[in-house]
Amino acid sequence: MHDVSHDLMHYFTHADKGIFSLLWQLISRPGLVAREYVEGKRKKYFSPLNFFLIVAGVYVFMVNVLNSDTKGAYTSEKQMAQVEQIKDPEKKKHVLAIFERRTKSITFFNKYANFVAMFATPFITILLWLFYKTDRYNYTEHLVANLYFSGFCVLVFAVVFGPLEKMFHLSSANGLLLLYFVFEVGYRSISYYNFMNKGTKASAVKAFFVCFSALLVWVVFSGMISYLYIRYGFFGLLS
Repeated sequence: MHDVSHDLMHYFTHADKGIFSLLWQLISRPGLVAREYVEGKRKKYFSPLNFFLIVAGVYVFMVNVLNSDTKGAYTSEKQMAQVEQIKDPEKKKHVLAIFERRTKSITFFNKYANFVAMFATPFITILLWLFYKTDRYNYTEHLVANLYFSGFCVLVFAVVFGPLEKMFHLSSANGLLLLYFVFEVGYRSISYYNFMNKGTKASAVKAFFVCFSALLVWVVFSGMISYLYIRYGFFGLLS
């Protein structure tokens, strides 16, 4: 317990390489932290993997706290009343199955958001690396950078966007998610511009285009997976 408590205090309070120092660096010097880390200047920085895992844990904790009073009730009374008006038994059964799968899908993403993030980051990194394949960094170095960038964006969602949705009782979070998407594209673009260290207008435009495209592909891909499950149950592969 002494060793564990010492490590925790070290992670959060160490002036040079504590997590709060890293957060400030990711805000004030986006991209430079990742560039210096992959170039060998690692002693003064908090580990990217440890940072990502801690943020994933914070995200899951915040999601469960913010949704503690829903108890899985993701179908409104109005929607259930509309279902009750359906006369066709087969159609009614189909709609109820869709609502059930939607509840399961939301519950899954809330409960296993850390695993989803762990899958999303290597997936997005592949797309970014392919765009920058002719430049100096290999896939692993891009992955290290994205552990920092993804971790910071997920943390912002957990401590800012999630509470905002709860605070203002937003029944539809589409607008908030769009705002978060804009934030993530902007932050990643600036970070990648600094990470690649080209210093030209063309590289800034490329960073924006690459980050926007990679995130859009991930949103479409994950959205299609969710849609196919909720709407069709993967065509009978999953009940």
